[in-house]
Amino acid sequence: MLSGRIWSLILGMLRLLASIAARTTPRGRRRVADRVARLPALRSRRQAHSRCLQLALPDGVLRSNGETDASAIAVTRHVEWVLELLAEIGGHRHRVEDRTAGMWGATSRGRLVVTTHHGNWIVGARALVERLGPIHTVAGVQLRGGWSDSVADHLARQGVHLTDVFGLRRTLRAGGTVVLHLDGQTGPHRGRSHPIGVVAAARLAVWERPEIFAARCVLAGPGSFVLEGVPLGLAQRGEEGDVPSTFSSWEHRFTRLLQDWVAGDPGGWMLFSPRHLAFAEVGR
Repeated sequence: MLSGRIWSLILGMLRLLASIAARTTPRGRRRVADRVARLPALRSRRQAHSRCLQLALPDGVLRSNGETDASAIAVTRHVEWVLELLAEIGGHRHRVEDRTAGMWGATSRGRLVVTTHHGNWIVGARALVERLGPIHTVAGVQLRGGWSDSVADHLARQGVHLTDVFGLRRTLRAGGTVVLHLDGQTGPHRGRSHPIGVVAAARLAVWERPEIFAARCVLAGPGSFVLEGVPLGLAQRGEEGDVPSTFSSWEHRFTRLLQDWVAGDPGGWMLFSPRHLAFAEVGR
């Protein structure tokens, strides 16, 4: 266990960095990200991202040099994302153009919103709260292990509540909003033929039959984002014998959506954990 003094130092460092990031201009944060991303210590992250691209995309979608370029961009973008998150914690609010107005409609069902690690999902979550009210999601370590609780507290104050898969089910049953990363680590679903996040989203779709949407908060320029999305429809349970095929159809649909998004913006895809895509090891 860390002593109270060490915890105070850790949290004090977080507050200091957040304050500095909030006072730095978006272009200044980008210049910092460009420099940091060139450090030799981050070479392993570029390699991990390249492996993620190989696992996520069908063969031949990206040539080797395309993977290399995209991975370098992704590492830079992720450093910038960290600075954006720190700035948000420090009180800065990034501009978001919400293009989802009118998409959501009125519903007595819960809403399941699937997304990916593109753009800035923290800024996007805040924009979704402004549109839909509180949202619930799952998340691993944020920034650093010692900072995760403080990040979770910040998110909760913004209306973004972290829970587990059981909490997500309760939220949907109560008519609330759940956001789930299709490329995220959302549970111990191993040995599947689809990404772990895809499996979790398909299960929620079939188990709880919510309204389903796809949305991302994509980068429009330094410090500026666009919230965009499309409705995917209503999950239907059908007869008991139809449940597996319905589950399978959502797995395939979510996987195709993930691949389309990644292929469309491979450098903007900030995933560096190939284990999230364990499905792709099958048959390779």
